[in-house]
Amino acid sequence: MTSNGEKLIIGSFAVLIGGTLLASLLGDRHKKSRRRRRSTVYYDDERDLEPEVEEEEVDLPDDLDLEDEAAIRRATPVSRRKKAEQPPDEIRLRFQRLVDLLEPTHGERDKYASHQHTVTRRLETYLEATVLPVGSHARNTYLRKSSDLDLFAVLPPGSALWGGNRKTSTTILNNVRAELAARFRDTEIGKSGPSVLVNFGQGSYAVDVVPAIRVSAQMNGLYEIPASEGGWLRTNPVAHNKYLMEQNEASTGKLRKICMLVKYWARCRKSLSLHSFTSEIILADSGVCKGVKSYGELLHGAFSRLLEYVDSPYPDPLRISESLCLASTESKAKKLRGVLQTSLERLDAALKAERAGRINEALGHYQVIFNRNFPLKA
Repeated sequence: MTSNGEKLIIGSFAVLIGGTLLASLLGDRHKKSRRRRRSTVYYDDERDLEPEVEEEEVDLPDDLDLEDEAAIRRATPVSRRKKAEQPPDEIRLRFQRLVDLLEPTHGERDKYASHQHTVTRRLETYLEATVLPVGSHARNTYLRKSSDLDLFAVLPPGSALWGGNRKTSTTILNNVRAELAARFRDTEIGKSGPSVLVNFGQGSYAVDVVPAIRVSAQMNGLYEIPASEGGWLRTNPVAHNKYLMEQNEASTGKLRKICMLVKYWARCRKSLSLHSFTSEIILADSGVCKGVKSYGELLHGAFSRLLEYVDSPYPDPLRISESLCLASTESKAKKLRGVLQTSLERLDAALKAERAGRINEALGHYQVIFNRNFPLKA
């Protein structure tokens, strides 16, 4: 038997739960299912992608998994009769909204700047290293909540020698790891490929430190970094970053935006792997982001160019790296090729619909391309 006091407590709890949850439990299961599939983690305010904010222009089957190429090809967006046709400029505005949402927050930038300062101070003081920011943070193409901060720790030439012979890169990595572990005792620190990974914020603000030895002053410096089995690999991130920034300026800023959208497109599918640095080099070298084009046309050019080099290495335009690959294994390349191909087919359909004035239909195709993670409002 339930007392009046217990009933009051239960009733108060139901009110605290809120009308939204009760409505979801009692009806509108279709909207609830679509909301559950929106799983992107790049937004502080995920309501920008929620059906409750703005009803979608199209219906997509609730049980459709858009991870692979077969599903992308099979998806058929059906226009909602009650939904008014969106204005022609809506697609551009939503793409711009997406780019804005992918930008790191000021708080995120401040966190990384603080971690960069403390790591740099330790490396400079105890290893006499010169620390250079590299990677997507240096190129300003990293996505909100998604990219580690990469730092080059350029060590004095003598620190890599023992008795006149070059130390193995494994030894150098261990030395750098030990030095960072002594400073950041409450932070998990491990090795990840050619770098030492400092997991600030339990990995939310991770910093990758890549030990490097400068071997040439040409082209802003040629460096060697750790490779497999204790070996060394030649690279020059300073020259590559300079090249990419120059190409972005030549495209009036469009290259950076498309690189971010391509990276986001890949991360909208958990099973898809894409080497973002290689994709940026390919898009910069091809010139597909130059000229007056819509976002859809820019993405079409980008996907078409990337598809050409899924199965073969791309020649480094600066002739520094031996080969640049979009995927690390044959199976990952096969997956990438399939999703690129079907996404291109969707882009063809979206552009055709947009040119015919069927804006809602075009927006439905973009929902498929981005695995239901395209903004529902500008």
